[in-house]
Amino acid sequence: MDDGNSCTLDGCDALAGVTHTPVSAGTSCSNGNACEACDGTGACANGVAPTVDDGNSCTADGCDALARVTHTPLTAGTSCSNGNACDGLEACDGLGTCANGYAQRLHVWTVLGWLGTHPCPMRTRHLHHYSAPSQGFESSRGFGHVTCLRPTPFHAP
Repeated sequence: MDDGNSCTLDGCDALAGVTHTPVSAGTSCSNGNACEACDGTGACANGVAPTVDDGNSCTADGCDALARVTHTPLTAGTSCSNGNACDGLEACDGLGTCANGYAQRLHVWTVLGWLGTHPCPMRTRHLHHYSAPSQGFESSRGFGHVTCLRPTPFHAP
C-alpha cells in the first residue's frame, strides 16, 4: 500500500481501492534536501525556498539551480540594525558579516548649561532626558542628548 513517495498520502478506500493522494505544496519531501518540497501534484520539486535559516541578517537564504541551500551575502550598506540606537547603525559589509555601528556623539545638557560642542544649525535644541544609568549614561542626573529643531518662540509657563 505504501508507494514510498513522501509527497503522497497512502490510503485504502472501499470503492476506489488503494489511494495515493498528493500532499499540500510546500510539504517536506523528507529526503534531507531543504531546497526540495512537494509540489502539490505528488512530486518533489527543486528550487523551493529553503526552510533552513542561517540566522544571519546579512545573508539571503535561498536555493541554487542544483537544489542546494545558499546563503548569499547582502549588499554592503544593507541595514542589520540590532534596534539599539545607542551603539550606532550597524550595516552589512557585503561579505555576510554585520559590521558594528559607531556610537552616536554624546551631547549633554545639565542644570549648569550646555556642555556639548555640537552646534544646532537653527540654534534651537530639544533635550531628551535619560533617567536611569541603564539607558547608557553613568549618571542619572539630568543627562541626555539634544536634537536640533526649527526655531519656535519661547513662551514662559
